[in-house]
Amino acid sequence: VITDVLTGASSRRALESALPRMLYRSKRRGTDLSLLVVDMDHFKEVNDQYGRQDRVLQSFAGIVSDTIRSEDLLVRLGGDEFLIATETDADGAMRIARDIVSAFGKAEPRVTLSCGIASAVDGDSPENVVKKLMRPCTGRNPKAVIESSCTIKVNNRRNLQRLIILVLPNTPGAL
Repeated sequence: VITDVLTGASSRRALESALPRMLYRSKRRGTDLSLLVVDMDHFKEVNDQYGRQDRVLQSFAGIVSDTIRSEDLLVRLGGDEFLIATETDADGAMRIARDIVSAFGKAEPRVTLSCGIASAVDGDSPENVVKKLMRPCTGRNPKAVIESSCTIKVNNRRNLQRLIILVLPNTPGAL
């Protein structure tokens, strides 16, 4: 299956075939490739309180699809965790994350998001780039955190080596 039936996002299988091509294309063009992992915080509790929230997942996928470029890739990793592969540097990926958090906060104010970003370094394999996002970290690097009063929580499982942890407001107009 290449597309997640519920959200319309690509599947992990699509990521496995697309990521090497995207890395090759970004190297050929001389651009960066960044990956964003976005996780809905405490989504199980939202499901328990409000019932199954497929609509929230669909809303998120729609917002992301409207935010990213057609050549970017949205992947549902499973449950409430998504990955976005985009041909941009870490600053560009951060702008995308801010746009997504802002738009999603307006649409679904009761659900907050945690975001992690890793950018490919020249010569990185697809596996290396994904490992940058998924490897457990040993602590929090305060220089990598954007200071803000907000409801977004930092996901401490994310790798901090060459990773920017986002702490973003989840309220309209707070950016």
